[in-house]
Amino acid sequence: MSWILEELGIAQDASAPRQSEVALDAALAHVHSEGMRVKPKKMQTRIAEKVLQPISQGTHTKRGRQQIMKHLEECFQKPLENDNWRKIHSSLVIASQAMLNGSPTLLEEIAEGRHFNPLQQVSLLSHYKMEGISIDSEKLVRSKASALHDELQPQLQAAIEADKIAKLVTKVPLTTTTPPYQSKGLLTALFWEVGLMQDTDQPTQTEVELAEALAFIPSIDVQPKRMRTLVPQVHLQKISKGTHTDKGRQMIMQHLRSFLMADVSDWRPVYAAIVIASEALLKGSPILLQDISEGRHFDPLQRLVLLETYESGDDDGNARAATNLIRQKAHELRDALAQKLQPSTPAPAVLLDNPLC
Repeated sequence: MSWILEELGIAQDASAPRQSEVALDAALAHVHSEGMRVKPKKMQTRIAEKVLQPISQGTHTKRGRQQIMKHLEECFQKPLENDNWRKIHSSLVIASQAMLNGSPTLLEEIAEGRHFNPLQQVSLLSHYKMEGISIDSEKLVRSKASALHDELQPQLQAAIEADKIAKLVTKVPLTTTTPPYQSKGLLTALFWEVGLMQDTDQPTQTEVELAEALAFIPSIDVQPKRMRTLVPQVHLQKISKGTHTDKGRQMIMQHLRSFLMADVSDWRPVYAAIVIASEALLKGSPILLQDISEGRHFDPLQRLVLLETYESGDDDGNARAATNLIRQKAHELRDALAQKLQPSTPAPAVLLDNPLC
């Protein structure tokens, strides 16, 4: 049970872990152990409230929230390739208890990008199907995932909107000599997230141009088959140029994380993120790939693997074309990126299996 505490560095602190953190560690392990011994139709009734209560209580501390979200991020890796339906279901139970019954601070931190956004994994699990698993087991996972997604999405969306408003009203608006874009709020937020608005020095011209490109590319509203021809090369060049500074790399990777780890039902921002990722990772500074291999940014290979099975939620007749486009571009980028990252890592970055989950 101590592995969760150890990975967060809690066991190495000068002060001993708090009683609530030890109880949370035990609760996480207890929920999974309970889930391993029951049949599908009895799963929901066998996890007692007294077992779940420390999880919601744990969300009231910073360390507790870190414990829970790190645990869930590991357990939700490659959700559609995991045949351990009991572990998946118990992870959904933990997520429900923490995010729906816990402190609202947890959702606020997810909205701010301090933790991974679970909506994509939960959405994928609502279509869970695995060979060799009973229909009842599949239905149980899908039902739990769908219920969690339906309840979590509006709450998390409200937290994201509140976070955007808070940033815009408390920070000085960014002004440049270039025309304003549709995503002006995103432009300002990108600077704020990497601390540029708080620096004594003004942002460099390269950083300003990068922020403008990151805000402009997702605002392009086109049909799937025309998307690739309507991304101006001048904005793509700003992306690759931006990878040559530390803050530029932070801006790009935080931007990609927010688009690829949130709700991906709309194909347009997803495709825009793939375009940006391709330009930055394949044509930008090799330092960015080195940073990723050293764990300084999230691993984009995991996101791309999931996007290779993407299903568009578009209802305007573009669903099939959008689905094919996202899958194709995600596959192409993953193959190219895996080759570039391979020399820098001891093992392929896409292998994310966790023996504990």
